[in-house]
Amino acid sequence: MDADHTQSRAAGATQRGATGIVLSVCTRCRDGREPAHAGRRGGARFADRLIDAIHQSHGALPAFHLRGVACMSQCKRPCVVALTAPRRYTFVFGDLDPLDHAAAVLDLLPLYAADPQGRMPRPDRPAPLQAGILGRIPPPDVTDDTVESLLTFNPTAA
Repeated sequence: MDADHTQSRAAGATQRGATGIVLSVCTRCRDGREPAHAGRRGGARFADRLIDAIHQSHGALPAFHLRGVACMSQCKRPCVVALTAPRRYTFVFGDLDPLDHAAAVLDLLPLYAADPQGRMPRPDRPAPLQAGILGRIPPPDVTDDTVESLLTFNPTAA
């Protein structure tokens, strides 16, 4: 890894984008191509590709924080990323190719930032991220037609 990547990772560890958007990438995902890459896991290579693509974006992206996660528990659907922010839906995507899908993941960021709740309708998402969705989790405070309150349980209430 070159000095630019090391510097980016160190700076990102202490800074968050003004939007609160966080893009997480599983760095432990295996894509089956590790032998061709000196054992380096697909998730780690995907993180490197994302960093390279961010540097090449020349400021065309909204503010966000990229972080590596040691395991996102989606081993049957690697490589995995998640997009989240306060008061916005969380999206989890898998079946991503570390060589080909970094740009598509970054194309999500303006779409996610543009909607106050982070909604990204399937047809608006880049093609690789239409079929590879693993989850769309609403924020706890959402009160729209996608969420139905079923029960509030408080064992200490009288």
